[in-house]
Parts: sequence; C-alpha cells; structure tokens
Amino acid sequence: MSFEAVLARLLASKPVKLSLDNVRALRSLLGCPDKAYKTVHVAGTNGKGSVATKIAACIRMSGFRVGLYTSPHISCFRERISVDGVLISEDQVAAGLGDVFAVCDANRILPTFFEATTMLAFKHFKHEKVDFAVVEVGLGGRLDATNIIEPDLCVITSISLDHSRILGSTIGEITREKAGIIKPKVPVVIGPKVPYDVTYEVARSLNSPLIRVGACDRSDDTDMENQMVASCAIEQLQQRFPSIQTFAEGLAAVPPCRFEKITGMRNGKPFTVILDVAHNPDGISRLFERLEKLQYGALHVIMGMSKDKDVVHAVRTARSMAHSLYIVEASDCKRAMPAMSVVELYQGRCSELDVSGPQPAVTCDGNVEKTLEHVLDVSEADDLIVAFGSFFIMDACRKALNVTAPRDKRPVKEDGI
Repeated sequence: MSFEAVLARLLASKPVKLSLDNVRALRSLLGCPDKAYKTVHVAGTNGKGSVATKIAACIRMSGFRVGLYTSPHISCFRERISVDGVLISEDQVAAGLGDVFAVCDANRILPTFFEATTMLAFKHFKHEKVDFAVVEVGLGGRLDATNIIEPDLCVITSISLDHSRILGSTIGEITREKAGIIKPKVPVVIGPKVPYDVTYEVARSLNSPLIRVGACDRSDDTDMENQMVASCAIEQLQQRFPSIQTFAEGLAAVPPCRFEKITGMRNGKPFTVILDVAHNPDGISRLFERLEKLQYGALHVIMGMSKDKDVVHAVRTARSMAHSLYIVEASDCKRAMPAMSVVELYQGRCSELDVSGPQPAVTCDGNVEKTLEHVLDVSEADDLIVAFGSFFIMDACRKALNVTAPRDKRPVKEDGI
C-alpha cells in the first residue's frame, strides 16, 4: 500500500473506543515490539506533549537513541513519530501501517485511528533500535491505547477539566483515569497541579514511589512548570541510568504552537503573532494571564474551537482583553465548532458571559488563513495577534505566516483525539 492509501484507510477507521482489547491483541500478534526498549509514559490534561518533548531531548543529548510518540499533530501526520528528532518517513509509514493492517485483517480486528498509529510507533521504534521511547498518552490514561507498555517511569503533568464527557465531570474522576497509567513498583512523577491525595492512594496500592514537583513561582509560566516536571523526571531516570543528564537546551525544547512567537514583515509593516493550542479552561486562562503581562498596542484574537470544548469560557476570557475577536473554524474537521455557532453563542448568552462595558468587535469569516491575513493587514506595528484553540486551526495559521513545515497532501484529522 502507498502512503496515501494507508492514510486513507487510517482515516476510515472506526471511531475512538476506550478499551485495551484491540491493542493488547495487536501487541501480542506483532511480537510485543515495545519490550525492545525502555519507556517513559507521560499523561496529563495540559503539558504532556511539551514534557515528553523535553524528556526525549535530554535523553537524546545524553547519548541515547530516543523515540518520541506524541499526538495530535499540527501540519503532518509523521510529526507524531520521530527518532532522534527525525520524523518517520512516508515509506516507513506505508510499510509499517501496511503490516499492522495485514495483521488486523487476518485476525478480524477493527482498529481505531489511534490504536493503529500507536502500534505503528511501537514497531518503528523497535525497527530503529531505540534505547528509549517517550510515549505521550492520547486521551485519559487507564484505557488509552498506549497503556499497554511496561514503563520505567510514569509522569502525570497536570489535571484540569477537559474531555469531561469521556473522563468524568470532576477533577477526582479525571485524576483517577490519568492515574491509570501507574504501574506496580514503577516511580511516578506528578506536577504541582495534580491532586496528591488521589494519586497517592493509587500509587500506594501499587507500591509505586510517588514524587511530587513543587509549585512554580509564576503561575502563568506553563513552560517553566513543564521544565520543572521534566527535570524531576530526568532525576528519577538517573537513579537507574546514571549517564542520563539534564540539559538546559533539552529542557528548553518546545513543540510547535505552545506560545509560539512568530515575527515578520508584511507590506513593509512588522507584526508579532503568538500561536497557542490552549483549548480547555485552565490552558486558556493561563494563556491570557501570560498575555496580560506583555506590552503591546491592541490585542487581536483569533479563536477556533472543537465542539466538545468549553466555548463559553473561551469567549468570556478572550473578550475580556481583546480589541477585536475573530471566530474561525478548522476546515475538513468534523469536530470543529462552526464559527457562526460561536458568534451566536457570544451574541445570545451575554448574561452568562458577564458582558459589560466596551466589547470587542466580533468578526466571523470562518476561513483561518484569510482571517489571519486580514488581521495582519489591519493591525498596527505595535499590536499583538494571538491565535488559540484547536490543534486543527494551527497549520492554516502557520501557512498564512509562511512557516515552512512538512505537510500532508490531504489533511489527516482523526475524530477521536
């Protein structure tokens, strides 16, 4: 099968199903590829992709060969799977997924998008003879497809409300789901925003050492908090693998669109744009707390959200600081909340939004690239432009800003994660 053919089949996979039955069967049928290397398992509501990236960078800089598995991607499906910073190739995707699908067909297994991709990652890491793999949870923890590995270290970065329909409506329920990655006698590092009592109870029942990272002095500095969690994780790994070291450059590693600052010139005028995938109440609040401390003329906000997110909170927070608010939606994404629906909510639920005083102008074009290009044209040189929300709007923003990145010919956006 070609690269395009396997991606087409991947996109046609059945909807997400939180169960380990398929992946356990596939893991066995494929020879348990994840047993060929050491693993670090990273869960959390926010920060897990960033922390996984930092841990992988430090291990690689210590002289080890490292695989990194994260999701979702920004511009290219292959971003999800890399070895020593090199993305899996199209040929490797085609061959690897071809093998996974062949095993599925022979055994009448119908994998989800994420289950098939997870097995591709584990197979690829074995083929590439990595020493370590840093594996980010896709959704939750307990029933996530990645939760078949036998990790050497578990990390839970943070806990807040998100995916409540699936994971639970309370912080305690969500914590228990994410604590489901904890394994017997395996150390677990938790960030300062992870409820201690719940995770301690789970860890104690499994005789697993629990290490808690102290609070960050700057509550709005998410990257500093992520660095602290990653540094603590490296310290734990050092106890078993003394040659692993903490590197400032490794801790500074950040995936795209995490408060990513892009500057440039357009029509002879300088611009500054910040891209951030904050999409739940805690992430959005912390983003705007950080923005509040910056110096700029006017703040122009571009927002695109998925249907299952707290759009009321997002609109309330954005309108409190924005000079102008632009609502967009990700194209070719079933999960995207229609831009007009967001505008109708904004206009029709003012009492719930506590709207008072001067309000930002609200514009609904829907198209991400055209909207950002328009904002670049009308903004002043000292203004700040911020685009936030769904992962699925970020590639269009980066295209409008002429950011070079590998891109799929056909957008690959799964419905489940």
